[in-house]
Amino acid sequence: MFLHSFDANHEAWAPIAAEFVAHHRVVLIDLPGRGRSPGGDGQCFGYAQAAAQVVKAIDHLHLDKVTVIGASTGGNLALRVAAALPGRVTTLVTMGGFAAISPEAEKMLRAPGCEDNPPEYWASQAKLHAGGEPQARAITKQFCREVDNPELTTPFDVSGIAARTLVIQQGDRDRFFPPRIGLELQQHIKRASLWVVPGAGHLPCFAPERRATCVATIGAFVDAQFAVEETGGERAHGQFVGSQGEGVPQAYW
Repeated sequence: MFLHSFDANHEAWAPIAAEFVAHHRVVLIDLPGRGRSPGGDGQCFGYAQAAAQVVKAIDHLHLDKVTVIGASTGGNLALRVAAALPGRVTTLVTMGGFAAISPEAEKMLRAPGCEDNPPEYWASQAKLHAGGEPQARAITKQFCREVDNPELTTPFDVSGIAARTLVIQQGDRDRFFPPRIGLELQQHIKRASLWVVPGAGHLPCFAPERRATCVATIGAFVDAQFAVEETGGERAHGQFVGSQGEGVPQAYW
């Protein structure tokens, strides 16, 4: 199950997800208020509520075991879903994920002109969402209010996540979440591996030139083709060797 970033829709993951359909059942989600999914129209984006709706989608699709893969905001939701379903989310992948807003992101969002974008941006965003440009502008308003979202100013507790987890963190060009954010996630999730993509910005796997490497790396992790080093018998850090109903977001598979 793939979860997209804040202002995207399910199509963001489509080129990568397409590489998995031959051997996996693949589900792409429109998060609340994005694409064709209703809701998500509050002053701030509701992370706990959105995660609960993703759980509803998992129930609705009768997924007893599931791998959840999330990008940025979708990464935060993936963490929440994994914590809520410890026996069912067996594998977790976050790309540019976070447990709380970073000082870097806060500084950028508080800068003047957060909602100012050129006409071509609005035209592009309007194509992603059923409500067109008005919906796109509402999403941008929410995005700029993330600095005051109480669900982000207090870090989400990831210590209870039991799933094997791959944290994909971008390199030193990410303006929002530098590598230390991924390192913190890896240190606090019991069975987590960290992959830092050098020289990359936010959401490196969406860059066409990195897509093949990301598909191979995610695929190897999902298929458990990696080595694990036990540390004191308590923690394991891997190193690589190779809307469908009421309150349910729109899903595609």
